Amino acid sequence: MRRLFLASLSLDGLEAFLGGARGRRAAWVPTAADPLEDRDRVRALFAGMLETIGLSLLPCELDRDDDPTIAVRLAASDLVIVTGGDPFHLLARARASGFDRALQARPDLPYVGVSAGSILVGPSLEPHVLTSPFAPAKDQSLEGLGLTEHVVLPHHDREERALLHDVAQQRFGAQWTLTPLRDDEVLLVEGDGQSRVVRAR
Repeated sequence: MRRLFLASLSLDGLEAFLGGARGRRAAWVPTAADPLEDRDRVRALFAGMLETIGLSLLPCELDRDDDPTIAVRLAASDLVIVTGGDPFHLLARARASGFDRALQARPDLPYVGVSAGSILVGPSLEPHVLTSPFAPAKDQSLEGLGLTEHVVLPHHDREERALLHDVAQQRFGAQWTLTPLRDDEVLLVEGDGQSRVVRAR
């Protein structure tokens, strides 16, 4: 079973999770940032965070439909990292580009998600219609990639988001496992399926 490192923001603890990061090649998906006005700044921020711990980044853009190069990039990588932005845009591009299928074909690859990247792999993005500052396209399917039973609710230490998370919990808590994460917390899912929230350090 795939190992998951699902963060709200901080990547502290990622090196330990990977058993060392220096020299490892990471397929990096920055696509969630594409709709943002400060797209380039957000991309640079995440790239800097990842390169600081010694990862070698292999950008994996999801801007083409049915893109065969995605599987090639995953095959050349030791892990996959999907960073933050608009989760609904990310989901749409993951489906259209074939990233979802390429990822499912490589269950051996550890998956690292940050914010939208953590949201993507849950069972559904429906709770995020209530909690996210972004909105899905009309008639967009909100089924997530289903790599975990957890619906990650990032940025729980931000007061307005925490209030919205409480609303989502009341509405969807009986249907899915909603897991709020502060920006200094990470949800770890191990290969045996066991999961726990830890403070990033």
